[in-house]
Amino acid sequence: MNRREQIIQATLALLATTPLHEVSTRRIAAEVGVSQPALFRHFRSRDAIVLATIDRVREELGVVAAPILEADAPPLQALEELVAGVLAWAAANPGMPRLLLQDIGSGDESPFRAALSQVVSMQETLLATLIRGAREQGELPGMLDPDGSARLLLAMIQGMLLRAQLTRSALGGEGQGLYAVWLAAAHAGQPEGVADVAPSVEVPLRGVVSIDVRPVLAGGVDPLEAILQALEGVAADGVLQITAPFRPNPLVALLGTRGFRVDVRPHADGLWVVEAANAHAGPVLDLRDLEAPEPMEAILRASAALERGQAALFRTPRIPRLLLPMLEERGLECSFAAEPDGAALLHVGRSR
Repeated sequence: MNRREQIIQATLALLATTPLHEVSTRRIAAEVGVSQPALFRHFRSRDAIVLATIDRVREELGVVAAPILEADAPPLQALEELVAGVLAWAAANPGMPRLLLQDIGSGDESPFRAALSQVVSMQETLLATLIRGAREQGELPGMLDPDGSARLLLAMIQGMLLRAQLTRSALGGEGQGLYAVWLAAAHAGQPEGVADVAPSVEVPLRGVVSIDVRPVLAGGVDPLEAILQALEGVAADGVLQITAPFRPNPLVALLGTRGFRVDVRPHADGLWVVEAANAHAGPVLDLRDLEAPEPMEAILRASAALERGQAALFRTPRIPRLLLPMLEERGLECSFAAEPDGAALLHVGRSR
C-alpha cells in the first residue's frame, strides 16, 4: 500500500471514533506513523485529505454496486442486495457513516458539502433507477414514484446508520428487516383504479450525444439521471460519450446490462471517457494515426458507400471542420463530440 493510500485509510479509520472537526493532520500523521510534513508531500492540506477520503468512499460504494448490477438480476433482487451490500460495507467501515451524516447538514460554507452531497445523490439515483426498473417489469405498482420511494429507502438506511452512531452499536443483520418494511410500504402505495400513463415526449435523435458530468458533480448531484436522459436522445446506431473525473463503475455496469457496448478510456488530468454504443452502432474506425488530409479522405471514401439508413463511426485526431460542409453537400448527416485530448468521435449517416 503506497503512502497516499495509507493516509486515506488512516483518515477513514480515525473517523470511526473521531468527529470530523477533530480530525487534524497531526492526528492523521500519528495514525499513519509519519511526521506532519510527510503528509504534505502527498496532500496540500487537511481538507484535501478529507476530500480524497470522500472520493474513496464513493469509489468503494461503486465497487459494492458494480457486481450487483453486472449480475443483471431482477430489479427488486438487485435492490435488496444493494441495500444489504451498502449496510455491510458501512459496518466494516464505521468512519463512512460518521463522515456522511456529520457534515452533510452543515452550512453551504463547508468545503465538503458538494462532495458529500454527490455521494448521497449517487445512492439515491441508483436506488431510483432500480425501483423504476422494478416498476416497469411489474414487480412494483405502476403508480409508485421511483424518486420519492428512493428517498424514503435511503432515509431509512441513513436512519439506521445514525442510530448505530448514537448508540455506538454495531450494525447487525437489520438490513433485511429494513428492506422488508420498505417493500411492504412500496406495494401498499398504489391508489386503486389509477392507470400509470407516461406522457409522450418526442426526442430528437442524434448519432453522437456528449455529456460532461463535471458541472453536475460540482453542484453535489449525481449525474446518473442526466446521463439516462441523454441516452434517450441517442439514435439506434449512435453513441453517448460521457466525460467524468473518475471511472464510474456502477454506470458502466448498468449500461452493460441495458445492452450497450461500453468502452472506457482514461485520459490526462484524471479524466475518463465512457462511450456507450447503442444496439445498432457499428465499430469505430480509428483514424488518429493518419496524417492530414488522410483522415478526411478516408471518411469521404467510407461515407460514399453508405446506403440510405446506414451510418458509420470514426475517431479523428481533431474535429474535421473542413469536412462537415463537404459531407452535407453529399447528402450526409454528421454529429460529433470532442474528447479531452482534442480527438473527436464522428457519426456520419445517410438519411432514410
